[in-house]
Amino acid sequence: GIFFYAALVVPLWLATVAAAAGLLRGLAERGATIRGLARLQGKPVEAVAAIGFRLVLLVNIGLIFVRAFTTDVSDPSTQNAAHVGAPLTTAALVTQFDQLVFGENDHAAIDKRAVPISVSVEGADTMSARHNATLDAVLADLSALTNLSFERTSGDGAIRIAFVPLQTLNALHFNTAHGLAAGPLIHIVCSASDSGQIHLGLENAPELNDNCLPHEFMHTIGFGGHACVIRPSALCNRDLIPRYTEADRRLIRTLYHPSLKNGMTRRETMLLVKEILSNGD
Repeated sequence: GIFFYAALVVPLWLATVAAAAGLLRGLAERGATIRGLARLQGKPVEAVAAIGFRLVLLVNIGLIFVRAFTTDVSDPSTQNAAHVGAPLTTAALVTQFDQLVFGENDHAAIDKRAVPISVSVEGADTMSARHNATLDAVLADLSALTNLSFERTSGDGAIRIAFVPLQTLNALHFNTAHGLAAGPLIHIVCSASDSGQIHLGLENAPELNDNCLPHEFMHTIGFGGHACVIRPSALCNRDLIPRYTEADRRLIRTLYHPSLKNGMTRRETMLLVKEILSNGD
């Protein structure tokens, strides 16, 4: 995580450093020297510029690693991540459900689909056979697990899928409520909005978009977060899977259990979730 983010951001910070050093040199040339530093080797312009460059470089490198570290720490997918294939326990399912539905928001409430869902694909005639098969499997699974109908339509669906260039996709998310998610620190490859718009990166490898489809559909049906308490999982950012796992299926069935209603708080929801999962419903 840290080195991946740092590698992406270094070019930007180097440009920042160069600009700052140029500014310091310009100030020095205009007589805005720093006492003591200005007398270093009797070369005020070079002294101020060189020391300024080092200071700015140091600060920027520090910011790179602080931001990268806090990005990893704040991502639930990196917290208490399980090993792939670890035993599937009720406690782990309950924790995964809590992180996926409520995350760090104690004031969040259940918000799931309540009516049959139509799904449209922009440019459906150009969608590959592989992705058509993945989408059909995801819709069939969701129909069975939620007891709602998820069907494709040629019109404008309640959930809309579009393949867009990665540059456009990242621009859409820059300076949004997700913070720097689309900035130089994190690269967005697919996304889902509250309005039901799913974007898939046009340049993504086929297996990546195969994973994006089940992942983003879970976001559109009421799972807003990510977690790796159970692995593999469609909503663990460390896993690439084209189909829902048994754990994913149990969590979806639980969210759409008749006992769980839209608007229910975290506390009242989690009491029922523990009971539902313990009974194997």
